Amino acid sequence: MPGGSQESTIERDLRHILWVQAIRAALYGFGTVVLGTALADSGLSDTQVGLVFTAMLAGMALATVAVGALGDRIGRRRLYTVLLVALGVVGGAFALTDSFVVLILFALTGLMSTDANESGPITSLEHAMIGQASEASRVHVFGRYNAVAYLAGALGALSAGGPAFMRGIWAGAPNDQRWLLLFPLGALACLVVARSLSSEVEVVDQAHAGSVAQELDRFRLGDRAMEPGVDRDRVPDEHRNPNARDGAPNVVVVEDLARLANHLPLFRRVALLLHRARERDDVAGDRL
Repeated sequence: MPGGSQESTIERDLRHILWVQAIRAALYGFGTVVLGTALADSGLSDTQVGLVFTAMLAGMALATVAVGALGDRIGRRRLYTVLLVALGVVGGAFALTDSFVVLILFALTGLMSTDANESGPITSLEHAMIGQASEASRVHVFGRYNAVAYLAGALGALSAGGPAFMRGIWAGAPNDQRWLLLFPLGALACLVVARSLSSEVEVVDQAHAGSVAQELDRFRLGDRAMEPGVDRDRVPDEHRNPNARDGAPNVVVVEDLARLANHLPLFRRVALLLHRARERDDVAGDRL
């Protein structure tokens, strides 16, 4: 991909991430003002409300560690989608339930924030994705990211006066807790925006991809192909792996997966597993 095209793709991804961050920050800004009052009005004691907020902070720490460990294994875009869906579910739970135990369990997901500029699992994943920006623009990108979070969060906090205003002019307006149903709606909007993210936000482990290619060459062409100075495209048939000739179905599968290895970590692993399974079958066949 040409440099200009790649840069424009990354820039589009960054704009989409900023839009998602703006929507989330507005939701969190609204929630930080409304949530404490809503929980207290639902019948929870001051101690229970404090424990819910404590669980939210603890959940953010645990979920952030999990995202750091699993993000690139699962795939950033896939995990991003899962987290945004979960954000909607958690927001809906906080809007609809008065159960202290249920609230604690949902708080431990780390997807509700005590701050408009949330520092939990979604933000950690977004930081990793916007880190794909060029070195020259990276500081500027992170600056925009934080500025958007605080501005949108401020607007969300300002709008938290809306429920009280609505009750002043309409007796049937929902209570503060029900207004948290804005979280599922906001999460849906985030999902629509996040669908446009490209593969540029994913990590490609070039060293791993290279090792897979070498293993596949060894499998197709035999150990002779690994010797220094050997042109792998001109290895004589007698030196090739007899189980890797054209038409062998498993070889076709392995090679097709290998073509995707530069982009999809999952396929790299599957290709290696198929390769190793084929090797085990060959050893077992030789013994028989």
